[in-house]
Amino acid sequence: MIPLSYFLLAWIVLLAIYALLTLVSVIQMVRFAVASSMTYFSTAVFLIVAVLAIGATCVYLATVDWNLALNLGSLFQAPTIPL
Repeated sequence: MIPLSYFLLAWIVLLAIYALLTLVSVIQMVRFAVASSMTYFSTAVFLIVAVLAIGATCVYLATVDWNLALNLGSLFQAPTIPL
């Protein structure tokens, strides 16, 4: 039995890695791109889409009961055939 909260912790760690990579990407876009309004527009669109996706995921994850456990025991057992 694996607690579902382990998956939440894994998601938080992956989200932190994503935030770090996003920070590096935004710095690269703003610093080394051709200075124009399109650069700032595309950066803003990138950030808005990322925030919306993470926000929608957070709203969904708020509805999950994290006290439950995932039972993987039946995956590793041979199927029984009723006689």
